[in-house]
Amino acid sequence: MKKGSALKIYLIFHLFILILFINAANLRKLPSKHQNLDISLMYAVTLDYGEHVYISRYADENFEISWEFSGVNTYVGIQVWAFTKFNYEKFASSDYTHGFKLSNGSYIKDSGTFTPPTHDTWYIVFWNNDGDLQSTYLTYDVTFQDNNPFYEWFIGMIALFIIIAIGLAIGNSVYKKKKKREKEAKSQNTDLFLRKRDQEILARNKKNHSDNISEGNFCPSCGKKIESSHKEFCRYCGANLNE
Repeated sequence: MKKGSALKIYLIFHLFILILFINAANLRKLPSKHQNLDISLMYAVTLDYGEHVYISRYADENFEISWEFSGVNTYVGIQVWAFTKFNYEKFASSDYTHGFKLSNGSYIKDSGTFTPPTHDTWYIVFWNNDGDLQSTYLTYDVTFQDNNPFYEWFIGMIALFIIIAIGLAIGNSVYKKKKKREKEAKSQNTDLFLRKRDQEILARNKKNHSDNISEGNFCPSCGKKIESSHKEFCRYCGANLNE
């Protein structure tokens, strides 16, 4: 795999992890089991006598659960309960169970907050158990707010780490490309210098060779003295004196 492709995969992976952590932070602030719904949305349902609806998610002692409801039938009050997952399953099966009563059924409109005593999946239940045995049209909502500062700090640190890692990877890539260009430029300059030097040496040797012949000096091959510049070949070794 080429280095450029490996770097792209590295950057895409860390960006994907960063997006996951940001989404995780946002999901912890959403109000219901329908995590993609807007935080201001109120749910609506027609509740017959004995029926209930709920909103649930994980929460612990650091959470504050806010709830509210409003009914249109003035003869039907709504009970609001908080159950752990285990106790809700017993409640849904009509078994005797334990829960926290948040609204006692005397109101057609009510709101409040609840802090879970333990970590669990908590169910906030809106139950039509009114003695008039009538139906009502109900709007309701629940917000789970995590007040644990460590989680936000942890998400921030992870995001910062990923951003730094991406920055270092980009910086390292730019640095390597710069060094590579400098090395290539230096190599080209060195090659140019060597070629120029070789050409100068060759020109100088040719000039010396020509001077030796013209001055009747010495044979460039055997070193014997050349008596005449008009000679084409060395009389001692036969070397071509015109090359």
